[in-house]
Amino acid sequence: ALNDLAIAEMLAGAGDAAGHAAESVALWRALDDAYALANALGNLGRALQLGGRLEAAVPPLRESLEMASAMGDAGAVGLARYGLGLVAIA
Repeated sequence: ALNDLAIAEMLAGAGDAAGHAAESVALWRALDDAYALANALGNLGRALQLGGRLEAAVPPLRESLEMASAMGDAGAVGLARYGLGLVAIA
């Protein structure tokens, strides 16, 4: 639910998307769910990027990319690469 809330906040441009995404990351780490964690990390990176915190966005995006690549999750790989590309452009 926190991950979905972060996505909704990013789309709306309001709320604490990065905070909710970070909380989601912490929970998925504790639950040791690699698939959910990779996606939550990607969302955290995107929320930080959208919030103008470009340097802070890179580590979660890279971790998401690494995890998603190892699992063969093409969707999460694409989102992580997209986020990293936007950071590079900015």
